[in-house]
Amino acid sequence: MTIFFVILALLLLVLLGLLFLKLRLIIDSEAERVEVRLIPLARARLLVTTDGDILYRWGVPFYRKEGRLFPLEESASTDTAANKPRASEASEAKKQGERRRPIPDLKSAIRFGTALLPSFKVNRFRWYLNTGDVIWNAWLFPIFHRWKYEGRDVAVRFHGPSLFVLDIENSLYRIIGALIHEYLKPNSSWKPTSKT
Repeated sequence: MTIFFVILALLLLVLLGLLFLKLRLIIDSEAERVEVRLIPLARARLLVTTDGDILYRWGVPFYRKEGRLFPLEESASTDTAANKPRASEASEAKKQGERRRPIPDLKSAIRFGTALLPSFKVNRFRWYLNTGDVIWNAWLFPIFHRWKYEGRDVAVRFHGPSLFVLDIENSLYRIIGALIHEYLKPNSSWKPTSKT
């Protein structure tokens, strides 16, 4: 009987730990990296080199690995005409595997998305935009100036490259809290009936 309680306690500890794990996403165009961290367990990073290669690095405690994502040499050698299925076979397989998917309700999807937005914590946001066209930059300047006036680190550049830095994080308990807050709040369109 005590083994059952020990296993139950361990499962509860694991679930509690999963609730408070933080997922952090970093996009930095200046350093040319996209990084995903599962704090404190794992870390994955994509790096874009000047040659156009995409390198990856990921690691968990006591183990790290790095390499090239989508190597061009291997994909060119394995993608031959002999390995490709015929068009008729591919279309028959597609017809057999096709299933009718229900069309998602757009209103529910928008409500779900707006409920999730407050759960994200923005650690850093910077956006310096240069479209390369002076007229477009002039049209966008008032919008960016308004955002800058509201306290955001944004600007329109007429010289130099564009820059985009975004560092956001979220966790499962914040997502659940935001959804509970959204779906359990009183409906403003509902009005109680008055008794006469």
